[in-house]
Amino acid sequence: MILILTDRLGALDTDALGGLGSLGVTNVTLLEDASMVGVLVQGWAFETSSARDAVEMLASGESDVRVLRPVMQVSVSPQEVAYARREDAGTPEKEKR
Repeated sequence: MILILTDRLGALDTDALGGLGSLGVTNVTLLEDASMVGVLVQGWAFETSSARDAVEMLASGESDVRVLRPVMQVSVSPQEVAYARREDAGTPEKEKR
């Protein structure tokens, strides 16, 4: 997983996306604030050794690249969150069936 912070984003066209796919990228998330654009690039087969290639496909200006490794992933469903809130409020546990 890499995070690219840049002042200008290159074209996210079919060539760039195809190139990213060939690197093992399966997900691209665009982020921005008032001064910069961020691109989060992830993929189950994406190797961090390919980070520079991905940056060249995406960023057209000055770039700060952070290579990140997943530490934890949590899936949450609305039902579990609602139950967790009730439990925090002192509601007794569900009866086991």
